[in-house]
Amino acid sequence: MSFLFSKPDNRFLKKQNNTESDLKRFLCENWNTLFSNLTFIKLEFPLKGIVRASGTGGYIDIFAYNPSTKRFVIFELKKDYDKNVTQQADDYKYHVLNNLSEIYLKTTQEYDKKLPKYTELSKDKIEIIVVAQTFNKTQIDKALQYTDTQITLIKYHWFEHGLFYVEYLNNQPNIEIIIKNEEIKPVKNTENNSSSHIKTQSKYANNNLQNYILNLDRITTNDVINLKIEKYWWNPNGGVKLAYNNFIRVNKDTFIKDKFIPFDIKSTDDVIESFMKNDVIPLSYIKDFDTFPKIKDFSWNSYILESYCLRFSKRFMFKCIAHNSYNIGAIYRQNLDLIEYHDVLAYVIINAKIKLDRENIKKYLDENKYLSSQNATGSSIISRIIKKAEELTKKGN
Repeated sequence: MSFLFSKPDNRFLKKQNNTESDLKRFLCENWNTLFSNLTFIKLEFPLKGIVRASGTGGYIDIFAYNPSTKRFVIFELKKDYDKNVTQQADDYKYHVLNNLSEIYLKTTQEYDKKLPKYTELSKDKIEIIVVAQTFNKTQIDKALQYTDTQITLIKYHWFEHGLFYVEYLNNQPNIEIIIKNEEIKPVKNTENNSSSHIKTQSKYANNNLQNYILNLDRITTNDVINLKIEKYWWNPNGGVKLAYNNFIRVNKDTFIKDKFIPFDIKSTDDVIESFMKNDVIPLSYIKDFDTFPKIKDFSWNSYILESYCLRFSKRFMFKCIAHNSYNIGAIYRQNLDLIEYHDVLAYVIINAKIKLDRENIKKYLDENKYLSSQNATGSSIISRIIKKAEELTKKGN
């Protein structure tokens, strides 16, 4: 068992029970430090066809490429111990090997990653990196049988104070932390501490530009819609994420600082409660804002309601497949402990007693503004909803 002692606190630090989604997010946000020797390809890389031994498809948690060995790398992540984790990774490995040309084309064309010519790739081996809180002896012994980094086991733990413990059980790399300083074009400040035209010459907006944005009282969607944020470099909508995490959206085009809207949280939650005919409702279901507590200088609308549920409410949460200007998404009770948006939608489908086939699900979610028609046509989200709904149904039985 691992412990971490804090000398300033004079005590052992408490472990934190973070989710698997938190783990994915943390590894992606700190990729250049933790895995600087690997090329990131995709978070949740979809695999089509019969992938698992059970006959189902699947998603590689994180898909990467090792330039030094010219091999693809599969990351399998688990919140806790999982006796089947290495078998699951093996299933993905053999599927990738058997469909290598298709995977290569998807990586280079759809995800626009620069790789060597297909003829230069290693076509007989895939590297696997498994990250979990603990492993059994059989899993460790299997990994140690390989001498060329084919399987790497990494133990981790979360601790308070934002500390993250990492232990390589084999294939320990030479870790080097590199901080890059990138030049940016000077940003023009404007009257009333608001943004006008934010530009950067670097690939990512560096800390100076991010701090500048965060110190503004007002920003627009145009300021951040195409802005790549290094902290969220793996997320193509990183600028939008930065805005939602630090500002309140008050209309289609504008975000403002929190200080301008001091929410009456208890009263607002009480009003939302009056609309909750179910544990989950579409954001668009709330159209009448007359009973909401008054806000000085602003009027309630769906944009403010979305921001409120996202960061301020004590009882409710908001999720969507991607932040949008069409009020598409869901408000749900926090005590449901639903982690991902497809978990929320699976819960909706089960409670609405919708038949688990693709067309019925797409139609229901589109009509009720949980997904747009464009989102609903994507096979990825619908497949996840069906899989999660089947899991929840089995648990209920």
